[in-house]
Amino acid sequence: MTSVENHARLTIRQKRHAEHQGGLASAPSGVTPGSPWSRVHSVIISSPAATFPAADAYAAADPTSPLRKLNTYGPAANFTGPDITCGPGGNTPITPLAPVDAGSLVTFDWQDWNSVHPGPVMTYIAKCPNGCANFKGDEGNVWVKIDQDQYNPDRGSDLAWGEELLRLKTNSEYSVNVPAGLENGEYILRHEILGLHVAGTVMGAQFYPNCLQIKVQNGGSVTLPEGIPLPGSYDPYDPGILVQLWQITLQNPSYTAPGGPVLLPGGSGDWAEATYGSKAVSSPTSPPATTVSKPSQTTTVAPTTISSSPVSSPTGVTVQKYGQCGGQGYSGATACATGTTCTALNDYYVSSSKEEIQADHSKLTVVDSLNAFETLHKTTFLTPSYSVVNVSI
Repeated sequence: MTSVENHARLTIRQKRHAEHQGGLASAPSGVTPGSPWSRVHSVIISSPAATFPAADAYAAADPTSPLRKLNTYGPAANFTGPDITCGPGGNTPITPLAPVDAGSLVTFDWQDWNSVHPGPVMTYIAKCPNGCANFKGDEGNVWVKIDQDQYNPDRGSDLAWGEELLRLKTNSEYSVNVPAGLENGEYILRHEILGLHVAGTVMGAQFYPNCLQIKVQNGGSVTLPEGIPLPGSYDPYDPGILVQLWQITLQNPSYTAPGGPVLLPGGSGDWAEATYGSKAVSSPTSPPATTVSKPSQTTTVAPTTISSSPVSSPTGVTVQKYGQCGGQGYSGATACATGTTCTALNDYYVSSSKEEIQADHSKLTVVDSLNAFETLHKTTFLTPSYSVVNVSI
């Protein structure tokens, strides 16, 4: 990577950090408008063939784009609020629609998605009863899951998560089928990545939803079943949201994504399974490896962290990928599994991972999701222990 490219990536990270501290109005110096950080960059329709770009988050809305415009490259930090519907700033109804034949393929191109945010990839659909220009989708049980790829140990440790497949195998693209035979009309496709890299802290999970307005044609008589509300369905204490990433392994693959099962499959209901010949593992009836009790009151969410690593470091103990291996007050194992290195996920947590990040860590004092949590809940964090970073933030 060239120094110019590295500077651009760092500047974007600094921008995201600043956004969660209060927001900036314009794109950072040195970053070309349209930089594809954490959003869908464009969508590709197979039938009728067409490509629609997304508007840059820091520029004026594109009057021809059917993708609802976001106002940041960061996640929907408060995923219990209205930003979870279509992303931060993205819940503004627009006029353009992408014509899509029922049963055809829609590809969401995240372009240069290189953030190490392991987790599931999910897609929902909602019908716009009076046209999408008059529909926000933030009320009622309107969102029907049509596709999801969760954790699949059969793909190996590097490609087990849907996000890993997208990042490392598919050139930052993920495709879904509009349900075959779906009745004609206007709909919204809601596609998202859920990053679990800091999901061991309440409100730490990072959702990246994007919404595409479509007009289904050449359809049939299939209607949508009752779905789920967004906001309203992503509980901060859901074991698919509040989870220690390192505990989900090839040997312990039990994980169930939030939002319920696929209700009306688009194609197989798991594009990754259909394309790569394996199915994401899910064990809805099995208890999670570690849980946190929900408080009796729902006023302010406390900065709870799931217990993670052992308190001692016996000889021969190694830390698995994404497990904690250092950080302030940490006294557990520090030897990382073969093929991984022990570097920092953020200034408060050191973990094992294969991947590295180029960044000036003196300028990134806390991971963005924790910044958002601090802003939302006025939490004061412990003094950080400074370390290098190996997982994208």
